[in-house]
Order: sequence, then structure tokens, then C-alpha cells
Amino acid sequence: MSVMPTSPARGTLHHRLLLLRSVRAAGTPVVVSLAAVQLLTAVAPALTAVVLGMLVGRVDGASGAGVFRAALLPLALFGAVLLLGYLAQSATAPLE
Repeated sequence: MSVMPTSPARGTLHHRLLLLRSVRAAGTPVVVSLAAVQLLTAVAPALTAVVLGMLVGRVDGASGAGVFRAALLPLALFGAVLLLGYLAQSATAPLE
């Protein structure tokens, strides 16, 4: 009997589905909340890259005293995405 290797993405998806199945008895609001947090955890790296690209684009187009003003919103978004990603990981860590 041969065992086919699984990809890391498939293993992660399988792990997340097992986690959601194990808390099914807690009720729909808990399962939906946990799924939303897991989705945020999965999307956080891509959001970080998008916001960082936005920051670079805004700073690259600005000059002089306008650099700080151009960077302020993207920096705030970058911090918010990092914070939300960290909070989402912290919320699901005890369940794993």
C-alpha cells in the first residue's frame, strides 16, 4: 500500500476543516466566527503585501514634505492588517 504525499496547502486545509468539525457542537455562531478568523488568518499575508505595495507606490510618487502625508494612510492600514493578523492567530492558537 503506497501513501501519496500531500501538499502543505492540502494539509493545512484538512487541519482547518477538522478544527471546524470538532467545534460543531458549540453552535453556528461559534463555527462561523471561527471560520471568519481562520479566513482572516489565511488572507492576512496577501493583504499585507497589497498594503505594502500601496505604501511603496504612494511614497514613490511623493516628494519633499508630502512624503509623510502620502505615507500616513498606507502605514495605518499596514499596522491594522498586521494587528488583525496577529489577533486572529492568537485567537486560534489555543484551539490547535
